[in-house]
Amino acid sequence: MNVDLLSLPARQAALLAHGLPAHDRDWLLDRLEPGPRGVLADLLRELQTLRIPPDHDLLQEVLRQHRPASVLSPTERLERLDAEGVARLVSRLRSEPPGLVIRLLHLHDWPWRAAVARELGVHAADGPDAPADLPPAPALDAALLEAVAAALPASGAAMPPVPPGGRWREIFRRRGRP
Repeated sequence: MNVDLLSLPARQAALLAHGLPAHDRDWLLDRLEPGPRGVLADLLRELQTLRIPPDHDLLQEVLRQHRPASVLSPTERLERLDAEGVARLVSRLRSEPPGLVIRLLHLHDWPWRAAVARELGVHAADGPDAPADLPPAPALDAALLEAVAAALPASGAAMPPVPPGGRWREIFRRRGRP
């Protein structure tokens, strides 16, 4: 984790450092320049003097928010798509079957669900592929999330072309299926 405590207000940085195990807190203080180290050490002493307990939940929340994309689950990666990521997702899903797109849209309460459905012209609430009519398929759902998250490159990276017939046909073709 690379959370720059100096970019946060000093008191919030002290609260976060206060939630660290003692050896991690000491390590952090040893890495700081003398000025910021003194400020943070003073604030940590103040917290200890006032007997304010460490807020481990605050620390965990900050660390969760600052996790690099490489350690996020596929659901978390897709949930955090920005406008550019949503545009890439739409581009990637254009050649996929509507039933697959509908299944993806209803695997989670995505913040971009309505925009993607509208852009792709899929009506996820009705028709034979409506979410209520889709049979449960946990392995398919997990594979779908994994494949979609993996198919979206990091921001700014070139996106590989989508093969004719969609990504799923390409995957099955590589596995020797027609």
